[in-house]
Amino acid sequence: MARASLFGRWLIDLATTNPPPSRDQWAQAMRAEFEALEGGCTGWALGCLATSVGWRLRANWRFLLAFFAVSTFFLQWISLLFFLLICWLPHDTVRAFGYATNWGALAVASGCFAAARPRHWPAIGIGMALVSQFSIVGWFAYFHFGQPISIRHLHIMDANVDVGIGAELGYSLIGAMIGQSLAGVFRRGAPKSGALA
Repeated sequence: MARASLFGRWLIDLATTNPPPSRDQWAQAMRAEFEALEGGCTGWALGCLATSVGWRLRANWRFLLAFFAVSTFFLQWISLLFFLLICWLPHDTVRAFGYATNWGALAVASGCFAAARPRHWPAIGIGMALVSQFSIVGWFAYFHFGQPISIRHLHIMDANVDVGIGAELGYSLIGAMIGQSLAGVFRRGAPKSGALA
């Protein structure tokens, strides 16, 4: 019973933490009802979590749509363009420039989204890299439809999949961290003239 109560409390914490501003009172009412139930109620907490997820999806659907559009299409088009450039100009300098541009585009994209949602920068950094890489696998499977494919055929930036995803995660998280930091700087604004006196 104690374990179920702890699980229910974890669920209600997850459901009522940082709700959309318009749903703050609803979240407080959910928590108050949970506390009023004898020993807590896991079923109630689970229902609250489902409702909270719905709130967040409705409040952030434009952000999520833009996030998935950038990670699954825009970044892939950049990768495709530089892949074609490397095929036309197979030179180490062009290859290095293409890789740097791909990583830079990933970091900039993560940074922009993290600047818009600073509290969620770790999820944005991880999500941008993973969704981007899974979309690469999807495009690869699409263009090789009907042909046997193997994980050995997949390379990310001339590296094995695990190494490539690790590098993508690193660049994406760095970009998200920078975006989160810049958002804090801009929101605080420049110090007033008498602040340093």
